[in-house]
Amino acid sequence: MQESILLFFQNIANPVLDFFFELITMLGEKNILIAGIAWMFWNVDKKKGFILSFTLLFSLFLNAVLKISIHNSRPFEVIPEILGKRVQTATGYSFPSGHTQGATTFYLVLSLILKKRWIYITAIAISLLVALSRIYLGVHWPVDVIGGLVAGAVVAILMYKILSALYDKSVSRDLFIVISSIAALLVMALFLVINRFYFESNLLVTDLMKTVGVFTGASVGFILEEKYIDFSTAGNVIKKVLRFVLGLAGALLLLSGLKLLFPVVDAFHFLRYGLTGLWITFLFPYIGKKASLFI
Repeated sequence: MQESILLFFQNIANPVLDFFFELITMLGEKNILIAGIAWMFWNVDKKKGFILSFTLLFSLFLNAVLKISIHNSRPFEVIPEILGKRVQTATGYSFPSGHTQGATTFYLVLSLILKKRWIYITAIAISLLVALSRIYLGVHWPVDVIGGLVAGAVVAILMYKILSALYDKSVSRDLFIVISSIAALLVMALFLVINRFYFESNLLVTDLMKTVGVFTGASVGFILEEKYIDFSTAGNVIKKVLRFVLGLAGALLLLSGLKLLFPVVDAFHFLRYGLTGLWITFLFPYIGKKASLFI
């Protein structure tokens, strides 16, 4: 059944649909999600930015853990007739779809935060289209995207409620962040040990390292920002656009530029993503406040 669905999309593929679905799938990729979080955290509301970012991080962490635990192969890896497209974004294992789960969590939480009917409808439409794009591109089985949709929605609703209730209780919120970060680090360490001594380093753990890295960096940065900076998102349109452009450029430079300086191994993926999380929540607000970009 799943193979028949994949072959159907393979048979109707054409350059126009390829272009359309590659654009759609980008709505679930890291650069778009980082940009959305950065705009919300720096320019709209810190509480909303916190809820959006940490809910997404919890979802991506769960996704990485599930992928390694199940370590299922992707369609284009096992079916010769399936030509995978945009495979450079198809990292790690197949179940559940990371693009689908990330997009579902991100856009659903965004709709819960902003509480507008048209955003709810748009969030559902984007989530379904991203899921469809992953099947069309041949990088996921149908069950992968179903799993991503379900996991993404459950995490979005659950974590939105938890983080919304915790945010104004600073001690409980920070304790929750610290405990969650330590737990994520311990889970990562456990998988690394299992991978080294049981799977002989054959498991793909890079995505988990990246996720725990950004989770740790963002957690440390958020707590430091609240204590030492406590910036305001107020400002005119020009200042907000300038914050966004400069800050996002710095984040993308860390993600891409550090690849040229560090060897491409998992430990440095952790460091690179950790610095990116720290940049968004603490380093850029610190620099920005010194430069009068933030109040």
